[in-house]
Amino acid sequence: MSTQQPFDDVWQTLRYRDQLKTLEASATLSLEQRGLSGGAVGVLPSVGHLVQMGAPLGAGGNGEVFEAGQDPLPRTIAVKRPVEGGGNRERLLQEARVIGFLEHPSIPPIHFVGGGESGELLLGLKRIDGETLGAKLRRERVQGSLDENIDILIQICNAVGYAHSRGVVHQDLKPDNIMTGQFGQVYVLDWGLALAIRDDVPAGIPRPDPNAGLRGTPAFVAPESIVNGALSPATDVYQLGGILHMMLTGDPPNAGETVMDALRAAYEPPMRQFPLQTPASLAEICRRALSPDPLERFPDAHSLHESLLEYRRRRGLIEAEVNARQTLANLRHAIDDQADPNAVYQAYGAARGAAEVLGQLGGAATHSLQTVLNLVIGWELDRRNLGGAEVLLSELSPPDPDVVQKCEALRGALELEKREVSKLRDDMDTTLDVRSKAMFTMGLGTAIGVLQFVPHALGVVQTVDTALYSYLAYLALLTIASAFFYRKVNETRINRAVMLAIWQLSVFGLICRVGGALGILPLFAVVGYDLVAVTLTNMFFAAVLDRRIYASAPIYAVASVVCFSHPQSPMLVFGFAHFLGLNTLAIVMLFGGRLGNRLTD
Repeated sequence: MSTQQPFDDVWQTLRYRDQLKTLEASATLSLEQRGLSGGAVGVLPSVGHLVQMGAPLGAGGNGEVFEAGQDPLPRTIAVKRPVEGGGNRERLLQEARVIGFLEHPSIPPIHFVGGGESGELLLGLKRIDGETLGAKLRRERVQGSLDENIDILIQICNAVGYAHSRGVVHQDLKPDNIMTGQFGQVYVLDWGLALAIRDDVPAGIPRPDPNAGLRGTPAFVAPESIVNGALSPATDVYQLGGILHMMLTGDPPNAGETVMDALRAAYEPPMRQFPLQTPASLAEICRRALSPDPLERFPDAHSLHESLLEYRRRRGLIEAEVNARQTLANLRHAIDDQADPNAVYQAYGAARGAAEVLGQLGGAATHSLQTVLNLVIGWELDRRNLGGAEVLLSELSPPDPDVVQKCEALRGALELEKREVSKLRDDMDTTLDVRSKAMFTMGLGTAIGVLQFVPHALGVVQTVDTALYSYLAYLALLTIASAFFYRKVNETRINRAVMLAIWQLSVFGLICRVGGALGILPLFAVVGYDLVAVTLTNMFFAAVLDRRIYASAPIYAVASVVCFSHPQSPMLVFGFAHFLGLNTLAIVMLFGGRLGNRLTD
């Protein structure tokens, strides 16, 4: 019967089957309703004397389990024996054959099969200490330990996938049939409904019966099991998806208050909804496993196992990517907030570590080490730290062409600034070639003095006319000296400014002397005003250029006062003022530091 047939028609067919009786939403139908024939089990070896039966551990559809001590071994095992009912002995032996056929770490092994002292069938099983997955999920509630639960499901899929590889399907996978041990063990229990789906499976393991009716627990049953559809590993995949659904939502896949509701939910499933915190990829795995169409599910438990492993690997990648995003955001914030370099490099170290981990996991390129390096390089370039940027740039392979271009642009700008600063420093350096400047100054002072001392010694009376003539001679000497020392005295901006001031003063002195020759000013006024101008210029240069120039200012100030107060020999005073003032200034230049500091501090 097709699984696409309306559910009501299917239910009407099921209702008239003798196999379908009272169902509980959380219970498995007994094996007797599957239509399995009884039959003689045969003669079994006696094992009753080897066990000491203890307290009951539980009961299932076809057997009850007791704790027992096994002689002569010092261990406690679980012993299962059939309950009263037709065919239970044979069905229990069939379950033992399935378990014995499937030797897997997550399938509890059988220690022995034999007869008890009263002839009843006894199965010696590994005793498992722990709790069922159902109890664990109910205790932790929804997504209490999702990563741990996914690891458990991966082990379940591994065991069921092994059964599928050997041609056996379980048919009753649910949380209450999974036992979790105290040390991470996971066991798939209750193989009583297991069937062989391949011809190469041993004959003692039961085959599907087309008239067997419903197989499995209604809350977890696959749609094809309701209508006797084709049995395949995809049937177990549905139930594994149901376990995942319960891990994610806390509800079984076929939720309902009655058996009818549960079967309808399996046959006509609702839209699967998951909590907001559910990873999208995990929700998609669950939806595919619970597809109503077996062909749309994972083909077997091994395929589901691989998808869960990939999810777990990808989840680690996602967490690393989230961490990388956050640390990269922290780095951006540190840069945008103009944090101190220590804070930026601390954030850089964290972002780099996250990026390297992400790269090892095969993460997105947007969070690669190159992204982090480019970000910090850009920050170093913005604060014009070319050295730091180049150190980081050396770690890029290959380097970003845009970053390389920015580094080259900054290097050119810094070199240009360096040249400009060097030139400015030279222009403002009052000590550059100080010997040449001192010699020029000393020569100029001596020349001016000689031009005044010689006529006075010869008894020549100075007049405004002779003052003009001697001043013209001085200008000639100044011109020759300027030409001779041109390269030296014009190397810096300060030197050029001083030479310009000297010539301006000289022109002012010439104007004064012309005014005297024209009878506008008397000789002492000509010389007095000239010395006042020199004093003021001297003080100006001392204030803005070099305080050591103050050393000659008092000489010129005193000389200007003498000219106006004793007008008898103004030219002699003029000669003495320049001789003493300029030679004092030259001495200060030559013996720069200490003398200058004493004079100006």
